[in-house]
Amino acid sequence: REAIKQTVKSIKGIEVSNTDIEKIKQKPNSNNDWDVSYAIAYEIDDPTSIDRSSKSYIELKEKFQRIYLGTLRALETSLADITLLRQLAMEGYKLGIVTSLPRAEALYALNRLLPAIFDPTFIVAFEDCSKEKPNPDPLLLAKQKMRCMRPIYVGDTINDALAARSAGMKFVSVVQGLDGDFFIKNVNQIYKVLT
Repeated sequence: REAIKQTVKSIKGIEVSNTDIEKIKQKPNSNNDWDVSYAIAYEIDDPTSIDRSSKSYIELKEKFQRIYLGTLRALETSLADITLLRQLAMEGYKLGIVTSLPRAEALYALNRLLPAIFDPTFIVAFEDCSKEKPNPDPLLLAKQKMRCMRPIYVGDTINDALAARSAGMKFVSVVQGLDGDFFIKNVNQIYKVLT
């Protein structure tokens, strides 16, 4: 969220609130933070209308990357308890990630915050799939790579919920009011769903 705020302020001089960000993130096809930043900066209501090849988009994306990679990614913390994830892995659960982050950024964060938890082949990143959530393709690719019979997908956005539904997967929401098969207050309560 902070990278979005700083990017929009740098490009347009606009102060952005968490409410502004959530308003865009509640819309389908608002899956990556470059698009969210662009939609806020250029007052675009429908993220599907964003032209990622435009000069203004490319400039904003480059600015976002400088801000995020320059300082902010080193400040990130994990929402998931590493001990819990290790326990799940020891019990035979396959753990994977579907993200709109570029692979290098996802691996950097995982290696720093959750080392040796996720098999890199079980990570579907931005460049691994031609379509992003809410399209089901990234989730289906993860399912294929992991050879899962009964996957469940945990998420916190409308795009996660729509992708899981389209992929025919059970969806666990960690956000109150987001439609899912299950709701937990945070990801560390996942055992409530698994047992």
